[in-house]
Amino acid sequence: MKIRRFTPKQTFQWIGCGVRFWKRKPLPWLLAGLLLSVSGLLLLLIPFVGPFFLAFFMPVIYASMYNTLETQLDPSKAAPAGKSSAALFPFTTLFRTIVTEQGALVILIPGTLAFITALIVFGAFTAIGGPYTTIHADVLDIGAFNLLRLVGAYLVAYLIYIVLMAHYFYIVPLCLRDDVSVKAALVGGAGVARKNALSVSMFLTVLFLPLLVSAVLLGALPWVGAVAWILCGTLLFPLAAHCAYCGNRLTFVNQAK
Repeated sequence: MKIRRFTPKQTFQWIGCGVRFWKRKPLPWLLAGLLLSVSGLLLLLIPFVGPFFLAFFMPVIYASMYNTLETQLDPSKAAPAGKSSAALFPFTTLFRTIVTEQGALVILIPGTLAFITALIVFGAFTAIGGPYTTIHADVLDIGAFNLLRLVGAYLVAYLIYIVLMAHYFYIVPLCLRDDVSVKAALVGGAGVARKNALSVSMFLTVLFLPLLVSAVLLGALPWVGAVAWILCGTLLFPLAAHCAYCGNRLTFVNQAK
């Protein structure tokens, strides 16, 4: 299978592609983004276990959003049955693959790997960030050294997640294909990600940077952080899904030849 390689500049062109696709059905996707951002925030606020559950379910949510885009934008993927209710669109967009065989596999394998990665990230985060990763205190009271440790911990954790996301960028859509086994999707998707590792990682790093800032603000200024997370997530989660659709279609454009 021939894989197309991208430069960082080319991956940022996926944003324009994603926006063009998004314009075909903007409001329902905004509602889906709002639902996901609020749900994700509630999980993050659950002490200790919340972030792990969020990491576990994100692959299947990504799979659901990607699958929704396929049925919308590719006539050959459209289901023969009638369209689902517009009121249910945000829920079906985020959770539709849970009830399918592929969705269950996406939860059990990539989801488990994401859960394990979250545990590793948490260990690195607390080791680098020090006691103030678990103790809430005013930013002005923790001192410059501890503040630098905390900022460094967030950056390291963010970079680890970006690497995982760069792999899942390709792995999860491959898991949805009927002609590709989950094992082949894991191996093949990771191989594709390595070929475009720098470009996709830079793209995702910049795209989700506002969410990192929002997560930091959650600890320092909870209400400001919560509002920032919801606003950013409402826009960025649907945009990321549309960009991922563009990126995957362009990467595998010659796969049938």
